Amino acid sequence: MADARLRKPHLSDIARLIDGVRRADLNEMHACGLYDPRAVIEKSLHDSTLSWAASVDGELAFLCGVAPWGGALLSEVGVPWLIGTDLVAKNARTLMRLAPSYIDQMLRAYPRLVNFVHAENTQAVTWLQRMGFSLEPAIPHGPYRALFRRFEMNAHAAGPDASPR
Repeated sequence: MADARLRKPHLSDIARLIDGVRRADLNEMHACGLYDPRAVIEKSLHDSTLSWAASVDGELAFLCGVAPWGGALLSEVGVPWLIGTDLVAKNARTLMRLAPSYIDQMLRAYPRLVNFVHAENTQAVTWLQRMGFSLEPAIPHGPYRALFRRFEMNAHAAGPDASPR
């Protein structure tokens, strides 16, 4: 079985992620009018109050984190994000075991997690559902009016330990 681990991200992870970023994540960025993956990753990490790097057998699988809604540090709403490599699909089950740990930490910092996922990113949609996020029907969003689904998780609705299962 593969060995999956979470750790604090390093600056060197940005280049490693860019070299292997999965097509679905690039398509989602483009649908939002964002064409510089380095800038997206750097801004995501910079804006996040919590962030992680996940590896499988020592290879970077993804970076993820949560930023305060609207940049307001006292916000009770967090914006979770994840940008991955093809290792995510190849090791989905192994990586899924790590998710409750970082999602619990996100919910402790922000009692409500909200963001949008590109409706065509079926792997991400499935993962969000398995982790306990509620997803709304797809609506046009962004500069190209591509279809996105709003997703949300509320710590109070998730149970006493706010742990997605």
